[in-house]
Order: sequence, then structure tokens, then C-alpha cells
Amino acid sequence: MKKYGLLLTILLVLVLGFSVCAQDKKTIIIWDQFFPEAQSRFMDSVIAEFEEMNPEIQVERSVMDTESIRKVLKVSLTADAGPDIFYYDSGPGFLGVLAKAGLVYDLTDVYEQMGWNDKIFSWTKERCTYDGKTYGVGNEIEYTCVYYNNNILKDLGVDNLVVPYEAEPNLKTLKAYDDYLEICEKSKVANILPIAFANRDPGRGGHLQSYFYELVAGKDMIENVLFGDGRWDSPEFVEAWNVFKNLQDKGYFPPDVNAIDYDEGNMLFYSGKAATHITGTWLIADIMEIMDDPSIIDFLLLPPLTEGLPLRAAAGIGSAFAVSANTDYPQEAFAFIDYLFSPSVAERWVTEGYIIPPATFDITKIVEKIPPMMQEAIIGASLPQGHGYNLDVVLPENVNYVTKNGLQALIAGQKTAEELAKDIQAAWDEAKAKGDIFKR
Repeated sequence: MKKYGLLLTILLVLVLGFSVCAQDKKTIIIWDQFFPEAQSRFMDSVIAEFEEMNPEIQVERSVMDTESIRKVLKVSLTADAGPDIFYYDSGPGFLGVLAKAGLVYDLTDVYEQMGWNDKIFSWTKERCTYDGKTYGVGNEIEYTCVYYNNNILKDLGVDNLVVPYEAEPNLKTLKAYDDYLEICEKSKVANILPIAFANRDPGRGGHLQSYFYELVAGKDMIENVLFGDGRWDSPEFVEAWNVFKNLQDKGYFPPDVNAIDYDEGNMLFYSGKAATHITGTWLIADIMEIMDDPSIIDFLLLPPLTEGLPLRAAAGIGSAFAVSANTDYPQEAFAFIDYLFSPSVAERWVTEGYIIPPATFDITKIVEKIPPMMQEAIIGASLPQGHGYNLDVVLPENVNYVTKNGLQALIAGQKTAEELAKDIQAAWDEAKAKGDIFKR
């Protein structure tokens, strides 16, 4: 009996000890959007490592898609029931709205304290700064591009239209925009969908808006609107909408483009039913994970339609890590974000998550681990002439609302390019008068 009594006492001590340890843990909750399998697996492994290094901290992770987190985050934070850390669009219409409402932790001094000013790219910090204060750590350097199925292009006899970019031979482009129309036309004749565009969730159309603005109007004209006295209803922006609508008029989009969502559009491309797909480098992770043979897929940058414009795409950061203003554990949250962009983890964002982080690391150490398409994405992200803007994440909320709904109306033939441009300008004037615009 004494023997069993001793064992029972030891067991009781151990159980109570574990209970005390569990109670002592500081739990931080994170909501992120890394739902692609490779990225989700990567985040889980980084969290496990962080917890092992910091046994007093427990990280609870929830994964949401973009639309879901946009719907519930503000309500949750307002009710003090949301996460400690969240991964959210960085623009004034998204994170800026939460910051203005006092729901986000001001990280301006934290950048200095944690050494992020030296470690995090300054331009990504600017994308998370409103009225002189910084509220997030931007991540996922990404840009728009045109994916293409090389097997389909070969079968159609148009693969020779894809050429190396003169200034960077490892990056691909076309000699002229008309070459893209030729690819689309020959795909259509062969009963292959030319472009796997889907617009039921019209936020995706915002990426195409940004790209065609860049191809027709160019970065300088875009910046003249964002930071000067330019107008979104200028002829160049109207022309950009007409170029976009021309693809619809020629029958290059799915017939029910406003009725299918982004994932369905992606599957049209993954399954070989579409020759091309205009979206962004954020799709690489899914391509690598979902497709049986991702090597048949590559991407190119469309040449500009206006003479004198350099080869550029619309670029930005995917989202930003931000901290709730009401978190009980701010220092622990800062420590976790800091670990996410430590040199060793920054390398793994590329090799495991297929994401380009905003932190410096030595790419020569990991180049053999990086898939060819990801290597191209890194090269494209560092063009000397830079890229333009993914506008939906830097435009105010009301402008995005008008643009998204107007884009569906444009595709449905219910609105002209001129009418859409005027509506966008009117919304911009309203936001500008309220001071709700992005400032650099």
C-alpha cells in the first residue's frame, strides 16, 4: 500500500505541476490567411519551433480565407474577442480603417525597439503607415503576371511568342501586347479557354485593374493621382478599362465570368482547360502543391501598351501582421512576429512557403532549394525599374467598393468604361475630402 501511495503521490505532483505550467503559459491567438497547404504547413512548423524556444508562450492559430477575415475581424476586435495577432490587407481601406478606429497596436516605437527598421524593407513599412504611425509588418512581396500552360502554347504553335526579357533573360515577356491577343485568339479557336478569369468575388478583378492601369497609364500617372492632383477619369485610365473590356468582348473570359469565384477560375487553369491566367505570384504555392506536373506552368510579364513605359507589373505586399490594441500580451506578440522574420525563417518563407518576405537573407545559400518558378518570381520582384501598385490594398474602402461593383457592371455591359472611371473618381474625391487616402 505504501508503494502505491508513493506512486499516487508522485503522479499527483506531476499532474498538478503540469496544470500549473499550463496555467502559467501566455496564450497568443493568431488569425492568418495561409490556407495553401505548403504555407499552412510552414506556419505550423514555425509556431512549434517558437513555442519550443519560448515554453512560457502558447500560440493558437486559426486559418481564414481573405473574404472571411474581412467580414469578421473588425467586429471581433471591437468586441474584444478577436486575435492578438492578425494577418490582414495593409491598405487604408483595410488595416487603415482598423487603425483609425483604435483597434490596432501602434508599432512605430516597436520597429525601433525590435530592430525592424534595419531588418524589414522600408517600402513595406510605408504600406502599413497612416498619419505618420506604423501599424503592421508587411509580408509577401508579390506582383501580377500572366501564367501560361506551356504544353498548350506548344500545341497551338505560339510558344515562340514568349521571349526572354532583354534586361533580365531569366524573366519572360512578349515582344508586344498583340502577341498576347494572338495567344488568346488561337486558344479560343481551339476551344480552349484563353484566360481563366473569375469575378464572382470581384476583389480579384482589382488586380487586373491595377495591371492594366500600369500597362496603359504607367506608374508616374498612377502616383500623380495617389499623391498629386491627377484624376482616375483621365483618358489613359478610361483606355485601360477599355483594353480590359476588350478581352471580355472577344470572348477570352469564361462566359459566366461574374458567376464563378476565384478558386473555380484557378481550377480551370490547373486542370488544363485554360491557356493562361492573369493573377499574381501568390499563386505559386498552390501551383506547386496542387498540380501533378507544375513544371508545365510558367509566367510572363505583359509588355506595356503605351510607348515609352518600362516593363512593370502591379506589385505590393500580400498582407501585414498586426497586433490588436487590446492584446494582453503585446511583448509576446512582438517576439513572435520578430521570429517570423529572423534570417533563418526568412529563408524558409521562400523554400517552404513559396513567399518572398520583406526581410534580408542570403539567397545564395538556398538557391538550390528554390523551385525555378520561385527563382523567377524573386528576379521579377527586384527589377531595377521597380513595379507599380496593387491598388486595391492602397485605395480607400469606398473607392474599392465602387470599383468592384462597377467592374461587374462593366463586364455585364451595364456600364461603360467612361462611366466606371467617373464613378471611381467621384468616390476618390469623397475619400480625399475626408483624408482617408494613402499618404507617403
